[in-house]
Amino acid sequence: MNTMDMMDTTIVKPKREFPIKLNRKSILIMIAVAVVIIGVVVIILSVDKSNHDYVNGQLDAAEEYLISKKYDKALECCDNAKGVFSDEERVYIISADVYIAQGDKEKAKKILEEGLKNTNSKEVKSKLEEVKIDIQYDEFLVKGQQYHLQGNYKEAISTFNSAIAIKSTDERA
Repeated sequence: MNTMDMMDTTIVKPKREFPIKLNRKSILIMIAVAVVIIGVVVIILSVDKSNHDYVNGQLDAAEEYLISKKYDKALECCDNAKGVFSDEERVYIISADVYIAQGDKEKAKKILEEGLKNTNSKEVKSKLEEVKIDIQYDEFLVKGQQYHLQGNYKEAISTFNSAIAIKSTDERA
């Protein structure tokens, strides 16, 4: 007998079994889970949209309050918006505009620095640079006036020239 005769030449096909029995109950459970997942996604999307609508409404109101010089109300609206989306750049820009209108450029600078950390926004960064230039300009003006009042006209002129140089390099000038 040769080795070929000893080998069984019948081919056995493996049984293919689906790992999960799909009966009516299993199908209904899968459909229910899919419906719940879709429902959760719809709810999340609608809440997110309503949050955006709320924030935009608060910021629009803040701009109106700023125009009408109701600064406390404007800041309150900005704080409300920031409580929902702390990464919204308009929160920081409008807040800074309020502080500038109130004559407090240091607070404007601080809120913009916070905004830059939270948003990494080019607009916030640009506004921050503007405020820093304005602060430096104001400091030179005050210093120049002090020199003038002291009768130190040479230093006063030098300091006023520094203020002029700052504004001449400022793109807004």
